[in-house]
Amino acid sequence: MASPSSEPLRRPSARAPWIALVLALLTGSIGAGSVSMDRSLGWDESMHAALPAARMVLALKAGQTREAIDVALDCQQYPPVYPAFLATVQSIAGVGEGVARAATRGLWALGLFGLFLLGRAIVDRIERDAVQPFAGAALVPWILPAIALTSPMALAFSGTLFLEIPFTVAATFALWAWMRRGGATGRAERVRRDLLAGALIAVCFFTKFNYALLLGLGLALDLAIESAGLIRAGRARQAMERVIALGLPSALAWLWWFVLPFPAGAEVAASHRSAFLAFLGGNTQLGTTPYAIRVWDMATYLAPGPRGLLITLGAAGLALVWVRRPAVRCLALVLVTGFGPILAHNFHLERFLLPPALALWALAAVGLARLAPTSRAGRAIFLGAVGAVGLVSPTLDAGLAAGALGLRTADNAEYLAALHRQRLSLSPARGLPTAGLQRAEYDALLDAAAAAAGPTARVAWLGINSELSPAALHLGLLARGGAPERLRRDAGRVRPDGQPEMVVTFMGEDPGWNGAQLRAWAGQFDVVFSTEPLDWKGRAHRAFLETYRGWLFETGEWSYASIARLAIARAGGRATDLELYACRHDGE
Repeated sequence: MASPSSEPLRRPSARAPWIALVLALLTGSIGAGSVSMDRSLGWDESMHAALPAARMVLALKAGQTREAIDVALDCQQYPPVYPAFLATVQSIAGVGEGVARAATRGLWALGLFGLFLLGRAIVDRIERDAVQPFAGAALVPWILPAIALTSPMALAFSGTLFLEIPFTVAATFALWAWMRRGGATGRAERVRRDLLAGALIAVCFFTKFNYALLLGLGLALDLAIESAGLIRAGRARQAMERVIALGLPSALAWLWWFVLPFPAGAEVAASHRSAFLAFLGGNTQLGTTPYAIRVWDMATYLAPGPRGLLITLGAAGLALVWVRRPAVRCLALVLVTGFGPILAHNFHLERFLLPPALALWALAAVGLARLAPTSRAGRAIFLGAVGAVGLVSPTLDAGLAAGALGLRTADNAEYLAALHRQRLSLSPARGLPTAGLQRAEYDALLDAAAAAAGPTARVAWLGINSELSPAALHLGLLARGGAPERLRRDAGRVRPDGQPEMVVTFMGEDPGWNGAQLRAWAGQFDVVFSTEPLDWKGRAHRAFLETYRGWLFETGEWSYASIARLAIARAGGRATDLELYACRHDGE
């Protein structure tokens, strides 16, 4: 502990949280109002977030509470916390893609305020264990959200419906609660704080399974070290009480989800267990992403440029000098258990880097605060200089970094330069990495489909298109006057083979049907939509669907009509000329 004669640590003023909250609200308002709608919902966004949220809202509006609960229990790919959040917002503001995107931008703003609170909690924890005063303590709560705010990747994904931003927000508050545990002064307060931390860890788990397991591993290691210290000090009972209080919320939540998912039964519990195990073993069969790509993603997307990444890593390294202090030790463990498995796994997407970046940002905030001069003027100059070095003209060294990593060639140099400008943008109106269609393309397809199907017809899609999911089709029809009852009735229907009922398959593998099976499937629907070409990117392994479509018409019982023609943009400036057909059983 600091000696009584030591100069007291400088803390943020009592007004600081209110100032931080106002700034977060302002940031959220600007971000929500500026969110790009240039692209439609991508596959994961629509299938696992937007659709279940819409189904919950429509069920509750129809007075069907049990139906809404069943939808939440059916959220097995994406856990139910985030869809439930979107449903809550949309029950007030209305069901819509723009509402959902704006809500997630608002959630990220809440996360920025959470980062301020986390910074204060880290400082308090460091102060309790400090041997020497931490002169830069007052800066940590401000530097931490500032680092996050300058991450182009965080800004980009805060406008999407992927789970990385919701999880990072949940993890921020879980880490805040974890850091506050050490400040409890009595047994009752200690139990309350442990229960809160445990509850927020459970929220993390039901926001994104895999990231929560990695976070939980880091915190479990920290708890093990903490408990060992308590046992050595003769306080084994306190150590056991803390372990029980921390684990109880997650244990109860796991018991509900995997064993007794009331009001559902054992069959749903079994499906939860099966889906969870399948999820943990997923993507292992895919090829390994080169590490050059992963470093490039960190340097030109997660960070505001290679210089920004170097500053962040250097500052975090400086903070690790204090790794024996519990606060820094905890962050270091969460950093290692977060980044380690993600970087070691063969499958990689850039957004996987966001959740573990939370611990990196926190360590970097501590390291930069340690470097800051003690005078106000000196701090202003120092932080201004760091910001200028890290943020000014990041595309200059982004190209150099790509070249050093062997990713830039004479043929792709111009494309990479444009991609870096897009990636490194910090405009709240920047484009979003949704993997959906361009807005004009989506609108043209859905306008034609809605006119052909009307408000109530049962619809199917004969084809596989990663760019237009079954959920995106149903949500688009709803937005164009489709009956809510149709979405509630049809959008969540799944065959025993796990495929959405309204498609033959979305796996890209021939299910082995014959003509009679294909026509029996189509006969369940009033309109079967299909396009020419069937696959918009010419993927050869999906060519079997040509045969399937031929089977539909070989008996003469089905006819088709062209309802739209458009061009679908592809990478590299190419486009696919597309024709949309509505197929109907004759006499209907």
